[in-house]
Amino acid sequence: MTPDSPAAYLNRELSWLSFSRRVLALAEDPGQPLLERVKFAGIMGMIYDEFAMTRVGGLFRHVLRGDRWRGPDGLSATEVLQACRVELHCQQQLVARLVEEQLRPALCDMGTPIVDVKDLDPRAAAWGGSWRHRCVGPATSS
Repeated sequence: MTPDSPAAYLNRELSWLSFSRRVLALAEDPGQPLLERVKFAGIMGMIYDEFAMTRVGGLFRHVLRGDRWRGPDGLSATEVLQACRVELHCQQQLVARLVEEQLRPALCDMGTPIVDVKDLDPRAAAWGGSWRHRCVGPATSS
């Protein structure tokens, strides 16, 4: 293999997703304290948001422009997007299963349940709506 061979390079986007797998492994590790696992599961969402905005957006622009762009690894933007889609779907399923089958039940057992809005009583739902309007709304609107 030579330094200019595509096989000598890792794909930047797929490498980013490999990193997110390592974060996911920390969230899945029962040897970690529960709230650390919850934190790592939350970090997964931030990783995906950043990935979609920067990496996927850039690749998508190449596709829309009809570029014949190829990365140093030899993959086209379309090929990278397809590989990312498969990996992201797999990771999303793993995170969802982890949260629903392990983290939410464990949090509930320790007295800190995560409840769906639809499961709130009317008073709690009204308080949450008011809080969102007062605190979240101003921070998200210009």
